[in-house]
Amino acid sequence: MFKNYLKITFRNIIRLKGFSFINIFGLAVGMAVCILILLWVQFELSYDRFHKNSDDLYRIIKVWRKGEVAHQAVTPAPLAPALKEEFPEIIAAARFYSTGTWLLKHGETAFYENRGVFTDPSVFHMFSFFLVKGNPQTALSHPNSIVLTETMAAKYFNDEDPMGKTLRVDNQYDFFVTGVMKNLPPDSHIQFDFAVPFLHVGREGLMGWLAQETLVDWHNTSFYSYVLLKKNTPYKAVNQKISNYLKKHIPDSTSSLYLQPFKRIHLHSSHLVGGSIPGSGDISYIYLFSLMAFIVLLIACINFMNLATARSSTRANEIGVRKVVGARRTNIIGQFLGESLLLSFIAMILAVMLVELFLPAFNTLTGKMLTLTSGLTGNLPILLGLLIVTLFTGLAAGSYPALFLSSFQPEKVLKGTLKSGAKGYLPRKVLVIFQFSLTIIFIFSTIVISNQLNYMQNRKLGFEKAHLISMSIPQAHRQDYQSLKNELLQNSSIVNVTASASLPTYGRDISTLGVSWKGKDPNQNILMRGVGVDYDFIETFKMEMAAGRSFSKKFSADKSNYILNEAAIKAMGIQSPLGKHFTLWDKTGTIIGVVKDYNFRSLHFKIEPLLLRLYEPQWLNFMFIRIKSEHIPQTLNFLESKWKTFAPGYPFQYRFVDDSLDRMYTTEKRIRTMFNYITFLAIFIACLGLFGLASFLAEQRTKEIGIRKVLGATVSGIVLLFSGKLVKWVMISNIIAWPAAYYLMSRWLQNFAYRTEIHMGIFIFSGLTALLVALLTLSYQSIKAATANPVKALRYE
Repeated sequence: MFKNYLKITFRNIIRLKGFSFINIFGLAVGMAVCILILLWVQFELSYDRFHKNSDDLYRIIKVWRKGEVAHQAVTPAPLAPALKEEFPEIIAAARFYSTGTWLLKHGETAFYENRGVFTDPSVFHMFSFFLVKGNPQTALSHPNSIVLTETMAAKYFNDEDPMGKTLRVDNQYDFFVTGVMKNLPPDSHIQFDFAVPFLHVGREGLMGWLAQETLVDWHNTSFYSYVLLKKNTPYKAVNQKISNYLKKHIPDSTSSLYLQPFKRIHLHSSHLVGGSIPGSGDISYIYLFSLMAFIVLLIACINFMNLATARSSTRANEIGVRKVVGARRTNIIGQFLGESLLLSFIAMILAVMLVELFLPAFNTLTGKMLTLTSGLTGNLPILLGLLIVTLFTGLAAGSYPALFLSSFQPEKVLKGTLKSGAKGYLPRKVLVIFQFSLTIIFIFSTIVISNQLNYMQNRKLGFEKAHLISMSIPQAHRQDYQSLKNELLQNSSIVNVTASASLPTYGRDISTLGVSWKGKDPNQNILMRGVGVDYDFIETFKMEMAAGRSFSKKFSADKSNYILNEAAIKAMGIQSPLGKHFTLWDKTGTIIGVVKDYNFRSLHFKIEPLLLRLYEPQWLNFMFIRIKSEHIPQTLNFLESKWKTFAPGYPFQYRFVDDSLDRMYTTEKRIRTMFNYITFLAIFIACLGLFGLASFLAEQRTKEIGIRKVLGATVSGIVLLFSGKLVKWVMISNIIAWPAAYYLMSRWLQNFAYRTEIHMGIFIFSGLTALLVALLTLSYQSIKAATANPVKALRYE
């Protein structure tokens, strides 16, 4: 019986010919898009779950509560060990801090490395970082030990056994390889290529501006701190115990602490927890793209429904005869759902082939290493996901046609009184309108995202980012920085040179509440950011002064003076700030200038109060060189030659500041590109269904068109006959889509402190684009029908 049922189902599918192909291909494309997005979603949700202790690991978050509320993922260095000592629920603690850029050497092999961390020996007990060589209990116990990943070990030692071998750091210190660990998986929010003991934090020559006292300083919040709780310990109870712990060491502190579950860090930190590790995901994008996957699949299902109900007349006699010979409605519903599920399974096979074909390109787009075939053989969630998508598609696409077609009355069908396709006209109209509403939302969203990214890339930041080069200054040669600066300025292609303690992409090297000024309200607290700079900083970056002047060697007192930005002056609430005393910690100076606000962080964040002060050369980590736009290769060659003289043994390495700034928006660029492709595919699927529907309707109205042409109808008149209703449907779709799209994109733009506007042109353009695409899709069939020979058309019936 089942065999006969399959024969009937296959025969019915084959009989539909081109319409089945359109259905299957449309469903396959929709499924492929859905699978690709779900693979990405699954990867994002898998972050940090490979750690065997992931359920009991937590990151410590500090909450500022003076003048503002700011959640920070960085804490004081002594905090984590102190918590472990005082709270029995905490059985281990570890801290992380970036080493910055180090020059590592072994023999003649030398590279700059910027993916190193200072950390505690407990790290290999708390986290599942597997050592292939070395003892995890003692790997970081020796002061000069270093643990490398397999990739790093091969990079410096090739096929040699690296254990016990020496790596020289910045031509000053020797570290001995005490462990080699497996490369960290890509779904780990903690990423590093080498690790050294935490006790080196602040060691001269290794840490730039940090001092050794940082290890016991409760005011410096610069370190990532993690704790491991006892099994089955409720972390919220621990939160209550540690909440006000800082008061014990900082009596006037109003800040609090809480634990962030380890598995939530990747998706619940972006733009929410200050100081979070770069590269974090965002749970809102998981929701957004999951919704997009569902919508694209829904558009494909709507195509199936429309084509199935439109062709109701071709199945009407079959249904009538089956009912007369005793078939029940449930039998007919089962048959049509079976056909739909079979089409869905065929489409899934094609979808898997499409996914395998386009997965490499998708990986390039997302920056991930997603796989499907490995998941099919060993990943139950992916197998279940594919099965659910297949069943959902089959049932969702086939449910309405099954209910609709099974409702035909046999007497009307067999007497010929059932009007062809008439009964399904209203639902079909609703489905087309709904489908185009979803498509317009995609178009609208894509335009807004593109506009926002263009806005971020082209917005004036308050300084000139083009033709500006940044270079890391080795600690051992910072005292010679001034002589290098003087030599570089001898070249006419170099406009200016300066230095700073931090890069523009990071924006500051201190964050503090320890500022005061004359007339300050004792209850007023401002979180002030600070940057240590060299002379000519304002001039090299081409910033503008709102008042006063920049630092000058003509005034020796400038070594203790300050320049503040407009946001700081506004927050302080002072008038005529020039010449007024200003104190940072215990260092009092004079405000000599007010620089116009510039964006020293990502445009996700508003411009905050900022101070600039002069640093001694040993604290200046980066040099900035403004060059002319002409003869750039020759200028770079000149820089390289001078660098070899200035820092022999250190490779010449540079970056253009505008490239570094653009990398801050890598996530947004990928989101835009993904939106562009998904929108294109959504439009393609919708047009595919519309093309099939237009083909069938043109076929059904062949005789009518022939009669109209015989009676004098023009080609344009017949094309208008086909397109008139469609124009009306798209207009209704716009009315439905615009408010929804505006709401969604307004919410998304709230993630940015500086954002583009959603203007009327976006509404008009999205609507016209949808209409133009629909008309172009329909035009082929309508023109083909309108230009056909009327004699053949009348003979057709």
